[in-house]
Amino acid sequence: PDAPPIDVVVNGARVFGNVPFGMNTPYLTVPVGENLIQIIPSGGSLEDSPVVLEATLPFEGDTRTTIVASNVLDAIEANVISDATDLKKNSAQVRVGHLSADAPNVDIATDGSAPKDALLKDVPYKTVSDYLTVKPGKLDLEVRPAGSEDVALDIPAVKLAKGTNYSAYAIGSAA
Repeated sequence: PDAPPIDVVVNGARVFGNVPFGMNTPYLTVPVGENLIQIIPSGGSLEDSPVVLEATLPFEGDTRTTIVASNVLDAIEANVISDATDLKKNSAQVRVGHLSADAPNVDIATDGSAPKDALLKDVPYKTVSDYLTVKPGKLDLEVRPAGSEDVALDIPAVKLAKGTNYSAYAIGSAA
């Protein structure tokens, strides 16, 4: 949350530039096998800029992977998350991730539901749920401190389409 816009470099080539905090990039096709992923300040070069994050990651064929950089700049971490490629023809799938380093464990609940009815309970930092199969239609979620009715993050209502997978990540700082 305290990082300036960044550039993403894969195997020495800049693939995304000027990416601000909280922005998603499209999927990128990478070679099967190990790939070097580096994050540098936007507009910088590998030769002259500090490498904010560097990870050599293996990728298999015919897969989708999301990499989320979380935590504050001086403690930045790469969270590697496998994305489902299988779709449920008549339903939607939703998963939620807790990637706010300074936040306590959280519950993920439908808007206004009781703590005992939370969809996911006591979720710690760096945890991404499995996909939950849900009915297509409107879904309105809240992120709450575990066991509480207080809303830390209101995820805006989303209309879920059948045959689609969705991911929502709680990012940033609890402050």
